[in-house]
Amino acid sequence: MQKNHKPGQFKEFERLDSEKWNYGRLMIGITFLFPFRVVGLLIAVVIYLSLVYICTIGHDFNKPFSMWRRILFKITNKIFPRIALFYCGYITITSKSVDDYDYSKWLGKDYNKPDFCVGSVSNHSAWTDLFVMLFRTGGVSFVSKDSIKKTPLFGKVGIALNTIFFNRVGSKEEKQKIVEEIGKRQKTIFAAKGNGLSLHIFPEGMTTNNSHLLPFKRGVFESLLPLKPLVVKYSSSEFNPAHDVMPMHIHLVVLMSQFTNSLEVTDLPIFEPNKYLYETHRKADQQNWEVYANAVRECMSDISGLPTSEASIKDKNE
Repeated sequence: MQKNHKPGQFKEFERLDSEKWNYGRLMIGITFLFPFRVVGLLIAVVIYLSLVYICTIGHDFNKPFSMWRRILFKITNKIFPRIALFYCGYITITSKSVDDYDYSKWLGKDYNKPDFCVGSVSNHSAWTDLFVMLFRTGGVSFVSKDSIKKTPLFGKVGIALNTIFFNRVGSKEEKQKIVEEIGKRQKTIFAAKGNGLSLHIFPEGMTTNNSHLLPFKRGVFESLLPLKPLVVKYSSSEFNPAHDVMPMHIHLVVLMSQFTNSLEVTDLPIFEPNKYLYETHRKADQQNWEVYANAVRECMSDISGLPTSEASIKDKNE
């Protein structure tokens, strides 16, 4: 039996642009653009996976990459994810840094401006976010399901990126284990003063339609170490490139059939929590990580214009 939902009840996830779709242009794109782009994307992926495989031949993953492996791996991750985005219709990608963004509301007038961070966080709206983060950094670690580790070739990529793998069980023990692994990795990066492979987390834990910022989970904030916030915004006059609840295969076809898609990445300064933040902005019985996460989310909301929302995975599933 189909449930009756109120209009706007799931505004963070629903497809809001279907009435704007130009089906004439879409059919032209499917006929002429999609075949060309899908072949190009497949070739790029095969070359990318092959180069990653070459980078890892005979490598002991308990040790750091040698110089030549590190250079080849970084060049590979700079070039091929960008090529993949090109074949997905992202002809140009806009980046801007808001280095003068003022955190004094949250950190006090005399807050420190750190020289390095232990990772970055961003909103999560599409599977293409992974490509965006890779080509911007030349290689960054993620948190991923353990099943990816066992996938042919893609598992090698995940391992080479020093991905934190986990079983999506959902028990308290499993969630705590993930938090501990993230914290351990952050402390290693901090001890190396930000050098080496960084860590990028999507703290919302799910994709939206790029209209709101959902509550941030504690994993990346538990250590209370400095983080760099980023905001990724997708836009199109007809089709919203965000991957809300549309099936993956349909989203891929429609995305790659658009004449052009747009995305903008905004870098905020590194945010390092302090005593002023905890004493001034704590609500009720919030823990320090919650105060930290809320402050970062509010800053990202302010700079992007994306309102915050308390929607959950339960809402998305429904």
